[in-house]
Amino acid sequence: MTNLIQEVNLENYIILPEITSGNYWDNHPTLGIEIMELSHRDKKHPQTKEALKQERSFMLNPNELVEAIGLLKSEEVVYNGKGNRISNELKKRFLDELIALKNPWRGTRLDHQYSIITGHLYGVSTHQFDSSGKLIEVLIGLDENTLMEDRISGIDFDDWIKNPNQSGLPRKNVKEGRLYYWKPREGKVAGFGADAFRADLVCDGNPLGSGADLGVRRAKILDRETIYQIKHQKEIKSEEKPKISEEEKKERIRKIGGSYLQDIFEMGRGIDLD
Repeated sequence: MTNLIQEVNLENYIILPEITSGNYWDNHPTLGIEIMELSHRDKKHPQTKEALKQERSFMLNPNELVEAIGLLKSEEVVYNGKGNRISNELKKRFLDELIALKNPWRGTRLDHQYSIITGHLYGVSTHQFDSSGKLIEVLIGLDENTLMEDRISGIDFDDWIKNPNQSGLPRKNVKEGRLYYWKPREGKVAGFGADAFRADLVCDGNPLGSGADLGVRRAKILDRETIYQIKHQKEIKSEEKPKISEEEKKERIRKIGGSYLQDIFEMGRGIDLD
């Protein structure tokens, strides 16, 4: 089966630098997260996952969503998918697209589906990355320190983002706040959404439900093969870009702390790095 790359606007993506902390639940290679586009609307959860697979993309899990939000809320330098540093103003626009209380409703599917393994022990169908950086589907236990009661009164958004459990969900002792929370339930899936009136972290979504305001923030592993396919998704003749000095090249790679920019530089023109 041939995996296809759809047309990609890398300016809509942010880079999550590689993590190799030794914690299996949050290790990942360099990732690109499409923030400014809610894609694959009007699809059911299983259909969405399959469509993403065909595009060499995948659905964010709660850990990755928390990491992306935390990065955008931080003082850290953030790069778009072209390797360009984004301004603080653009960081805010990206963050607002995810979490701001504004219309329309933006519902983001998350790669978490819950099942009961035995008794009251919950399992989670999701993805992780093996030692080579390859995405693998897994069934793992839900962190026992997960808040297992609905909080219509709300939980504290920042407390969740700053201190998630291993499953990327709120801990039992999460502070009270204004984020609506619906606990994991058997057979259900997770999602995050916001409109002008409220924001919700939902772990009891219907996997067969769909809607025009429910989609995904497409994610990609930014390896050499993906970069190549993105660059050649159209036959475009572009003018030769001015060459970047070796010193500037090394400095940009050092700042982002990963191999993604190295691959872009080595593969030459086709992605702007100005």
